[in-house]
Amino acid sequence: MGAPRLDVYRDIHKALRAELFETARRLGRADWRDPAEVEALQARVGRLITELRDHVRHEEEHMHPLIERRVPGLVGPLRADHAAQEAFLDEFEAFAERVFAMAADDPMRPRAGLEVYRTLSRFIAIYLPHLEHEETTITRALWELSTNEEIAETYGRLIGTMPREELRGSLEIMLPAINPHERAELLGGIRAGMPDFYSEAAAVAQRVLSAEEWSALQRELSG
Repeated sequence: MGAPRLDVYRDIHKALRAELFETARRLGRADWRDPAEVEALQARVGRLITELRDHVRHEEEHMHPLIERRVPGLVGPLRADHAAQEAFLDEFEAFAERVFAMAADDPMRPRAGLEVYRTLSRFIAIYLPHLEHEETTITRALWELSTNEEIAETYGRLIGTMPREELRGSLEIMLPAINPHERAELLGGIRAGMPDFYSEAAAVAQRVLSAEEWSALQRELSG
């Protein structure tokens, strides 16, 4: 068997699914009469939308050119998906902000909050097949026509363009969403390829993981 193939979608897709599902869960059980809870929801929804838009930008700026060089025309449907997703997110964001701005004692707010939950659920329904397409059809094409080194070089350029704050934000959602071996692989890669960022990455890991998960990660990294 050859070397394991590099799956550039694995960690970030796990993270995005986790964030989408958890945000929907919180919206579904929210008390829309509680100002503090609604404020926290507003921040979470805003962060989720930013993460989704950043993911599209990274793919289109870095991964799509490699895919297009290997299989001309294959990125067309991906771009169409992205355009539809962006339009949906624009409408969702505007609607959610109007609901967040409603008075806590407005009797219509709980009903409007239910529609925020349902709208995000509809987005999830159209978004999941897109992730699956990237993880199957697109990944197979990359593996068949590109070497690990070519994929790693493209992915490395993507990471290299991300501001530190954005990198830390990505780690915050990825580390809790992936398994122990993947965490060690991710942090080990940062330690080897971005040693000047490793201490910041480790600090994020310690903050977002449980004490047991952090200890297990330290053991695996030192093993």
